[in-house]
Amino acid sequence: FPATPEPDGFDCRHGGHAWILEIDETGGVSGEALTTGAYRFHQLEQALSAEGELEKVRDAFAALAFALTAVHVALTRDRANELRLVLAAGLAGLVLDSANLHLGVLRFEPSQTILGGLLAPPWIVALWMQFATLFRFSLSWRRGRPRLAATFGAIGGPLAFIAGARLGAARLHPDLWPSIATLGVVWATVVVVLVRVAGPPSRYAFQRSAGPTISAE
Repeated sequence: FPATPEPDGFDCRHGGHAWILEIDETGGVSGEALTTGAYRFHQLEQALSAEGELEKVRDAFAALAFALTAVHVALTRDRANELRLVLAAGLAGLVLDSANLHLGVLRFEPSQTILGGLLAPPWIVALWMQFATLFRFSLSWRRGRPRLAATFGAIGGPLAFIAGARLGAARLHPDLWPSIATLGVVWATVVVVLVRVAGPPSRYAFQRSAGPTISAE
């Protein structure tokens, strides 16, 4: 039962809290208050005067994304399965978006790509891996609901790429609707597959800080 698991706004400074309630076979109820952590938002401003400087900033954030994913895996108790999921998502993203690149569904600047346009950019692989870190936690509700998971992917995937294109991160094919349809099919399929790879939710995955407990008979 979530209480305040995430911040109320960007100016929020308090940590998050939630309750874990368990009911045993005899009807007894026990509960434990958990501290879920706190977010810290940082604003970065940097003046850029050349395209090369923009590439350095992009590469730095890609490296940060990989590092944060590694921290997430290190903090989980079921590291082996979490690592398997993250690597599977990264590989899927590399293969699928590289294929979309060659099919013309997506277009990236050559300087962003790996091996001169052969493979999709590292930063998009990092995004796939970070997306996978949600599957056993906040997105675990999709387990056992393949139609809902497919719908989520079919709608959310194209919307994410449209937003990225508007921000200048990538370009979609000029004939927009076939690109959206292709991305929708790809994401609907891959989300369902990743849900199966993720397995059951990791309710106790992160180290938990002590909190008050309650019990009732």
